[in-house]
Amino acid sequence: MLVTHEKIDLGDYSHLRIDRSGYQQAFWERLLAEPGAAGRVLNVGCGPRPQPGEVELQRRAAQFDGVDPSPVVLDYPGLAQRWQGTLECAPVPENAYDLAWAYNVVEHVERARPFFEKVKVLLKRGGVFWALTPHGHHPFCNAVKLLQVLRLKQRIAERDEGINKIPSYYRLNTSSQIQRAIGDLGFASARFYYLPCMQWNRAFPRALRFAPRTYDYLLGARIKRFMLLLAYRLEAAD
Repeated sequence: MLVTHEKIDLGDYSHLRIDRSGYQQAFWERLLAEPGAAGRVLNVGCGPRPQPGEVELQRRAAQFDGVDPSPVVLDYPGLAQRWQGTLECAPVPENAYDLAWAYNVVEHVERARPFFEKVKVLLKRGGVFWALTPHGHHPFCNAVKLLQVLRLKQRIAERDEGINKIPSYYRLNTSSQIQRAIGDLGFASARFYYLPCMQWNRAFPRALRFAPRTYDYLLGARIKRFMLLLAYRLEAAD
């Protein structure tokens, strides 16, 4: 299996402070560049409505399907097929998809191997799966775990709709975790992309937001292993 690592350049620290969502455009551009975007596609963890980049994917796809554990999947407009349930348990057809993706979803998956087993069987030969998620080596993930242990994450999420209430496990969030989980499943390649993002200070009280800003200035905006976001592309063997 071919494995590669790449840092995606989104600008310097001062630029990132202004354009805090540049990572989104970079992610959607890569999905739209996939030949499979014009085929049958699956939005994993689609939620109730499309993200901005998904609107163009939906327009371009020959068939656009979605799966989500929440009943909000019933509200997502324009899905050809939809399933309420986790990907591992939903009756998603096998060997059916040219492209599938999970946007800020895999951090909530509790068991890596069954998830990737399902990803592999739903893809056609040569099909591609993309994910965007917090990087497991970033201190944000440990901060969220601590907030969950202290039962503070829910309280913060009630005040800030940008904070997710769903439990986070971070078991599909580093290249080593992913490579172990997909081991012998039959993926031809795994490509890992590291993206800076400075939105994580929202999880801190205002008096403590100097800490993430200092981290980003010294490390998070400069060195790939310390960046907040990880994107990865898995391609099924032909």
